[in-house]
Amino acid sequence: MSTYISRRRVVAGAAWAAPVIATSAAVPAFAASLDCVFADSPHKFLRGYSDYRVEEEFTVPANVSKLRFDIFGGGGVSDTGHESGSGARTTGIVEVKPGQTVRIIAGGGSGGNYHRRGRLTTDGPGRGGRGYGDGGDAPRFTMPAEVVAEVTKRYPGALNWRELEDGPKGTVEVYGHPGGGASALLIDGEVIAVAGGGGGGGVTYSYTSAPHAMHFPAVLDASVTNFYHPTDPPIRSFAGSGLSTRGGDATTGTQFYTHSLNTKVSVDGGKGGNNGAGGAGAAKPEVPTGSPNHIFSYDSQNNQVLYSSSTAGNAGGSGFKAKGGNGAVAYSYQLDNNDPKNLEVLTLPGGERIEFSAEETAAEFNGYQFAMSGGGGGGYGGGGSGAALALSAITTIQKWNNNPAGIRQSVSYLQFSGAGGAGGSYLSPRVIEGEISNSMNAMRTGINVHDGEAKVYLCETKG
Repeated sequence: MSTYISRRRVVAGAAWAAPVIATSAAVPAFAASLDCVFADSPHKFLRGYSDYRVEEEFTVPANVSKLRFDIFGGGGVSDTGHESGSGARTTGIVEVKPGQTVRIIAGGGSGGNYHRRGRLTTDGPGRGGRGYGDGGDAPRFTMPAEVVAEVTKRYPGALNWRELEDGPKGTVEVYGHPGGGASALLIDGEVIAVAGGGGGGGVTYSYTSAPHAMHFPAVLDASVTNFYHPTDPPIRSFAGSGLSTRGGDATTGTQFYTHSLNTKVSVDGGKGGNNGAGGAGAAKPEVPTGSPNHIFSYDSQNNQVLYSSSTAGNAGGSGFKAKGGNGAVAYSYQLDNNDPKNLEVLTLPGGERIEFSAEETAAEFNGYQFAMSGGGGGGYGGGGSGAALALSAITTIQKWNNNPAGIRQSVSYLQFSGAGGAGGSYLSPRVIEGEISNSMNAMRTGINVHDGEAKVYLCETKG
């Protein structure tokens, strides 16, 4: 938590204590005009609606000399395991005059089209929460047509991945999560307070050519550990939250390989906005090449083509009404150039023969994927978005199912992206008892949206 102390701050103690009227000559002359009582209930209470902002203007009534505000920025969104960022909370008291125009904006939490398909939870692009500064989007992305054509030529069913009951196999589109919108208070057009929005969560999704139930023993592959590691658990990238004038940075995510626990890949999260300057997008991740051991490789071989890529995050915008950086995209694909007439046949020690159809085989070795990173939160300097990594690998030590007579080697992919940084926040020097802290409105499990809020209390002079 950070506290802004104005030169005009003359009352110490609890933030919402009734004002103390000092009689010392050292007390500024304006203190005599502050003899008023704050209402227990807010004069205005707005809450963002999904990814939409809600705003209202009102005129300061007669006999009102101050107002107190409590403003939350919109939170980012995420899926299970990827924590989104909370919006900032700005509070304080400001002097006003009857007839002045007060404008309050409650930013929206980030939105999107989210459905569950097997293990996959994200299924579409999402819009950042709209606010005084908008959260970064997870914009629609279309795979390059030439990649789709090459994959579907080998496996036409790749286009129907959304209809698979047990979730996607070789083809999948994994969208990141948008950032939250900023909330704000303005008086006669002057910006008094901005509460930055939280960053959107990153994503992690992986798949490996699944062995048949009757496979040979000791199957090895190029899968990642996801949640398990004996000494160094994988860490997903967590989004930045509003904490002070500087929005919080998103963290770095790390994944390890099941059969090479010392081999790790990482993606960085975006940086938070600060003092009106946009946060930097995360650095471009390194795409590994070659073989880290004798078990798998990142390079094409065995008439099987692998493609991997990575992308740096996008910087947030600058200024009071800054937008968070949009999510960045990386994509990968795998192609089987072995003769499709050469089917995979599994002959077990007991003599049982299992022949895989051309479609079954094609589904395991041909596919395209993309991963999008989390968007930055809006605010006084938008948060930067995370980086994205789409990584292909192939088993080198054995054929699929550890079949001595096999033709193809199992392949895997990892779709991995960083989260977004939070938007920056602001308090005018006019603010008394001003504070910026974490609103704690991030969601931690399941898919949810946490909208921004804006409350204003009036201090009315009696008598």
